[in-house]
Amino acid sequence: MMKLSSTALLLLLASSTNAFVPLSQQRSVAIPKPLSATPVLEEEGTDILLKLKRSIKNALWPGSQPDPSASEPLPPGSLGCPFFGSDGFLSGNKKDGPGCFFPQQSAREGHANIVKFYFMGAPVASVSGAKLVNQLTRAEFSQTEALSPTYNDGNAEKEVPSVFGNDNLLFERNKDKHAFLRRLVGAGMTAKSVALAFPIIKELTHNRIHTRMTNDVSAENPLKLETVCAEYTLDVTQKQILGLDLPPEEVATFRSKMVTWLDAMYSPVANLNIPWIVKHTPEYAARHYIQDKVEGKIDDLLENGPDASLISQMLFAVDEENSQKLTRKQVLENSMLLMVTASETTAGTLTMMMFLLGLHPDKYQKVVEEQKAVMAKFGTEITQDILENHCPYLNAVKQETMRMGALTGGYPKRATETIKVDGIQIPKGWSVFCNVRLTHMLDPVTRLPDNSHMCVHRGFQPERWFEEETTPTDFMPFGSGPRYCIGAPLANLEIQLFLATMARRVESFDLLEDYTGQKPVVWNPSTLTPRPIDGVAVQRFETV
Repeated sequence: MMKLSSTALLLLLASSTNAFVPLSQQRSVAIPKPLSATPVLEEEGTDILLKLKRSIKNALWPGSQPDPSASEPLPPGSLGCPFFGSDGFLSGNKKDGPGCFFPQQSAREGHANIVKFYFMGAPVASVSGAKLVNQLTRAEFSQTEALSPTYNDGNAEKEVPSVFGNDNLLFERNKDKHAFLRRLVGAGMTAKSVALAFPIIKELTHNRIHTRMTNDVSAENPLKLETVCAEYTLDVTQKQILGLDLPPEEVATFRSKMVTWLDAMYSPVANLNIPWIVKHTPEYAARHYIQDKVEGKIDDLLENGPDASLISQMLFAVDEENSQKLTRKQVLENSMLLMVTASETTAGTLTMMMFLLGLHPDKYQKVVEEQKAVMAKFGTEITQDILENHCPYLNAVKQETMRMGALTGGYPKRATETIKVDGIQIPKGWSVFCNVRLTHMLDPVTRLPDNSHMCVHRGFQPERWFEEETTPTDFMPFGSGPRYCIGAPLANLEIQLFLATMARRVESFDLLEDYTGQKPVVWNPSTLTPRPIDGVAVQRFETV
């Protein structure tokens, strides 16, 4: 007679009683009713069986049970492997790109806006759709809190090593402190501040594009636009955000350390809450190299006074509401947070934009022709007014790129009390993950049954932004609510300047990879924004 281990027996019992199916979708188990059984005994037996199923499920996926005080069901979705759950959300695959776990989970549940999964001992609710995401962002500080393994509520004695820190806009949990940070960190992102930064960023854009986009490029000597975009955004980070004037021989080292530090976003080891492990990661060492540069800049500003950099504006800003200033640590950590948003995410968006325009040369030609018309009317000087009000097709390309190449989502939050949204409960203690890219994918205006609206070959349609009936309604590339990306004005300006300058310098270009016949793209599975695994290589430029 075959014997089952206790684990196998539990798994067999769980599967036989639909323990892997959300309670809201479970069907009653057909139990043969003895002839002598009474309805009361049957109900008692069923009740006992339900309790047993719930106990087994909670033993295999701790914390995944519903709040018994709420009548709403849990989100649909699979919890994956017992105890460990699903690891697929950490990265994507080469066929579908980063974050593909979420649309796949949603599709299995009939394209649901809220689905659940489980990861390393914690249940998670993935939420998409602008209406639902906005509802959750309104619950920030009252029903949810930022999820940071190293958050210490300002207690320096509890400080632990961290690759990204937590005394910043992304992780601050106190509502009043967060509002204070937004006011003072945002001082460098006002319309006036961006206008003051415009000449510097314009010069950096011109220098980068005119240096790198040349007719010397060939199939034997291709140019990777991903590298150009990364260099450009790091130029802005170094010069405008930090105000650093590094010697030429150190610029390459700075860029290398930035790349290593940003790799921590894809490294579970670097984000562990285990000090002796974190301290020995290359990402932690890279952070401290960059941190030393920022600390040196702060010392220089305190000694010699303010300059035009963003870090200077944060350091010397005084809050009008309470006359307080940011602490040195807050200046440091928020500067480094802005370095992430201004370099990695913006570089990814620019790379995706150039890839889409390389796949669709007819769209690029429309950008070129628009810039020729602008120069004929206003002259060769690029101004903010021209970019904002006289380049509709350029801005439609920017919007369409951010629609198709949005971030997978924001940093997870934790429900501090049971949340009821769209007829679903998210129990207290669950993590909540608001998914931007899935929100764009499920947009009711643009969504097509075959998902071709997200296909780089068939879905790239900047023209959709010119008509009200085709303009997406669920569009939130910079997030929403109190965690809305404070660097959005700078990112928009970088993208606009890059594309306008590119269109004035380069008449046309050819990708190295041949995508005729809608050849499938091989994606990098572990990036914040989608991009081809080998970057965007160009074999020909036709320059002006």
